[in-house]
Amino acid sequence: MVGRAACPLTPALVNGKRPQVLPQQVSAPEECYTLAHEENVRFVYEDFVPIDLEEWWAQQFLAKIENCS
Repeated sequence: MVGRAACPLTPALVNGKRPQVLPQQVSAPEECYTLAHEENVRFVYEDFVPIDLEEWWAQQFLAKIENCS
């Protein structure tokens, strides 16, 4: 068949449905963590203290009002 473009391959339809294709599992390389990463993780789990943002913004607002007067 000269002069015809090749058609892309398509999966055969069975009963009007395409066959189910299972994703192939790709093994990921083992991650190595830097010392800085380990320090950050340790900080988050051991030393991090969550704050109430509404309370923090209220304190900032009041501090600015007090500084202006």
